[in-house]
Amino acid sequence: MSSPADYGVLLTTVPSRDEAAKIAHLLLNEQLVGCVHLLPIDSLYV
Repeated sequence: MSSPADYGVLLTTVPSRDEAAKIAHLLLNEQLVGCVHLLPIDSLYV
């Protein structure tokens, strides 16, 4: 079973929303993240 210590939150900035979306899709496709939130909020899930 997972513990809270197994999870984390990362906040970062990038030059553009397009760049943020590229990074988000890469992380999702590689299953390195469970979800990504882009601000203003757009949520992407596996």
